[in-house]
Amino acid sequence: MAAVSRGTCCRCCPCHWCSALCDRVVLRWLPMLGVRLSEPVPMGAMIQVRRLRLPLAICVVSLVAAGALQIWCLIEGCLLLLNGLPGDCEAARQWLVAYCVSLAMVPFANIVAIAAQVWWVTGGSVNVVSNHCREVAPYLIGFIRDVQLRGLWTLLLLVIFSFSLVIVRKLQMSLREVWASGAPTLRSVINAVMQAPAVEVPADTECAICLESNEGIWKALPCDHSFHQDCLLRWLHCGRRCPLCRLDLHRAFLETETAGSTGEAPQVSAQMI
Repeated sequence: MAAVSRGTCCRCCPCHWCSALCDRVVLRWLPMLGVRLSEPVPMGAMIQVRRLRLPLAICVVSLVAAGALQIWCLIEGCLLLLNGLPGDCEAARQWLVAYCVSLAMVPFANIVAIAAQVWWVTGGSVNVVSNHCREVAPYLIGFIRDVQLRGLWTLLLLVIFSFSLVIVRKLQMSLREVWASGAPTLRSVINAVMQAPAVEVPADTECAICLESNEGIWKALPCDHSFHQDCLLRWLHCGRRCPLCRLDLHRAFLETETAGSTGEAPQVSAQMI
């Protein structure tokens, strides 16, 4: 989790703590979204995780707010039924019972209950309240108007939730495709690089990562591109592809380990590039 607290723009303690807390919350949610990241979390993965914070927060807040509005309507409707309605408002009482029942059924039968909600709130509520009932129970008219207004706000919140969910879904698929495949973890790839034998390169060879040709330990990737070992280890914390040919290094090292265990020569497939 060392990468969790990096990358914040503001250096004051409250902002730094809040950013780290948000990162940890998103990382806790990722397994529920079908994304499991390796430890330590690569910096490139953390950048994508931070992009998830805002749309995921909007999803949660909008869904909770929409649910709270409807629970508010349900509680008020039940209180009206418990307090009782005048005898001249029998049709309104039947409407109120049906409304509360259909609202309580939403978590269990979404399609039927939501369709009933739309009818009860729009068309049904207008026809059940007689003029005499309006005079003896004006609070009932106020409740119906509140239900309609909260229904509009709920609809707006659900639209916001839907758009945010689409964004979360796209970011989640991108994160899972790049960082959460079945390839070896980052630690396994780093260990494979450390254990690989050093390679000899011409004296004037320039490392494509640091753009220097000074002496040092050089390591070759499965694609035969060579880099300084220190540069390569830093690079693996930011990305999982070869800097030159964009080879998927995690999958390539998985192929290398599999080929080594079976005695076959490793092959670089076109899907890795």
